[in-house]
Amino acid sequence: MIAATGDSLAAGHLRAEAPRHGVILYDSTHRNWYWSANTAKAIGQCHRYLDTLHRAAQQGLPDRPEITTYHPRAVVIGRSHDWDKTRLHALHGLNSRMHGITVMTYDQLLAQCVSLLDQLSSQEAEEVADDLSA
Repeated sequence: MIAATGDSLAAGHLRAEAPRHGVILYDSTHRNWYWSANTAKAIGQCHRYLDTLHRAAQQGLPDRPEITTYHPRAVVIGRSHDWDKTRLHALHGLNSRMHGITVMTYDQLLAQCVSLLDQLSSQEAEEVADDLSA
């Protein structure tokens, strides 16, 4: 993913997995949540991508000189539309212990997009109202 930031571009990373994969599982014996095998594999793959990106950035990105920073971000996997608060809180807890990667579900990504679109629509409506009142 490439995003504009002022006069330069920032490269980010979004790794999407099939929505059918489980994200986190509960171990009732130890009473804790843990990453599913598919999520752990996707996280591992992101770490490999990050290592490659860090090595490339140390030497510069000759084919994309306008890219000055990069912000690795997320693994998108599974669904959460039917999760209870306990499971959502568990995902938040697991994410808080990671560095440079956030695991989110398709439903969370969709909710973020809808929220952003609502904010942009609100701002646009305010700008139109300001233009009409001027």
